Amino acid sequence: MRARVAGHPDPMVRREWTATAAPLEVRRLRHAVCDFALAAGMPAARSDDVALAVTEVVTNAIMHGLRHSGGEGVVRVAAEVSDGDVTVWVEDDGVGLVRRDDSPGAGYGLILTSQVAEELTFAEPPAGGTEVRMTFAAAA
Repeated sequence: MRARVAGHPDPMVRREWTATAAPLEVRRLRHAVCDFALAAGMPAARSDDVALAVTEVVTNAIMHGLRHSGGEGVVRVAAEVSDGDVTVWVEDDGVGLVRRDDSPGAGYGLILTSQVAEELTFAEPPAGGTEVRMTFAAAA
């Protein structure tokens, strides 16, 4: 059972974006996903949670997964709405999930993401890298 997005003939709507492993791309991807969620009917207050999570996960992909790519790595982001929920995928072609003792961050990004998303899963695509999937209910 899937709800229709107001004004859209399809039961599901999906958008995809691709970016290079450049820190400036985080802002562009965050805005693109939030604009998508708002257009799909997500309340503005709830889209702040999406913004936080996308920022953290895309930053992790660039700073950790793609740190050895010399800016040549790729981050792929997709967002889909179904039954009022928004699911976001962030995938990189980096080194995968590995422990990093020299991490430049505080280590709270995924903890924060797990607090604002209803579902948070990790996978290793067959070609390598990391895929993070986050689902957000329209109303928290």
